[in-house]
Amino acid sequence: MRINLVILLFLLSFASFASKMQKIDSLQAQLLVTQDSEKVVTLISLSEAYRNVMFNDCIAYGNEALDIASKLNDTKLIADIYKSLGVSCYYSGNMDLALSYYSKSLSEYKKTNNLVGQASCLNNIGLIYEEWGDFNKAINYYNQSFEAEKAMGHKQGMAVSLIQIGNISYYSNNYQQALDNYYRALLIFQDINDTEGIAYSYNSIGIIYRQWNKFDKALEYYENAIKLYNKTNNDHSLSQTLNNMAEIYNFDLKNYKKALKLYNQSLELKRRNEDNIGIALLNNNIGTLYANMEDKEKALLYLS
Repeated sequence: MRINLVILLFLLSFASFASKMQKIDSLQAQLLVTQDSEKVVTLISLSEAYRNVMFNDCIAYGNEALDIASKLNDTKLIADIYKSLGVSCYYSGNMDLALSYYSKSLSEYKKTNNLVGQASCLNNIGLIYEEWGDFNKAINYYNQSFEAEKAMGHKQGMAVSLIQIGNISYYSNNYQQALDNYYRALLIFQDINDTEGIAYSYNSIGIIYRQWNKFDKALEYYENAIKLYNKTNNDHSLSQTLNNMAEIYNFDLKNYKKALKLYNQSLELKRRNEDNIGIALLNNNIGTLYANMEDKEKALLYLS
């Protein structure tokens, strides 16, 4: 049975790779019949198609696109290429190079007062500084992104920036400021009827109330998030919120039966989506629960 599962996973992986290569072949054929700006757009697509296949080719096609766009003196395309290369470097883990590309892209977008591009780059730069733990710089860039979104009247972008600013405040243990930003984001998401955004805000607010030991309030907001995630079929976020609820019942309220039920619901979602890392983390949580119950045998079973 295990051998069959391994074979199945290999076949699925091969099918995914074959699909990517088929797209790449199509784009390379398209290169032969395009020129100027159309060729640049095709090269950008090729670069992005190679993003998770061959990183060196991804960068090479991006640089080729950059050469043509520079000769055309097309500032918008140059900015788009730099941003695309920044995303590729970010996902490859090359943060220094990603920051360099994002900064160049931001500079090009400013030349044409392209607020959409500026907001995106400012947000992406904020993400890098957040990952580096430089929260002062991260929040500075998120604030700039918020102002750009505000200038465009882009409410969803404003709300996302507020969530990110709230997250930085949370990481900095400034829970009141975090809560204020989460509530501001919630109001905007409600105004534009963004169900996913509303649910995310509810979950974030629940996390703050747990930090303050206001467990009833935290559970109330988690429940609200769960109702919405069930409607949107967002298994990943639903699983996370179920886990957050279970943590309260496990560590704070000592209601182990309720906690185990929630952990298992979260675990089922992880299994459905083949989230192996999530499964491992949840097994660890369940093992901790059994340890709290002083059931050493089951604790070792899940923790081993």
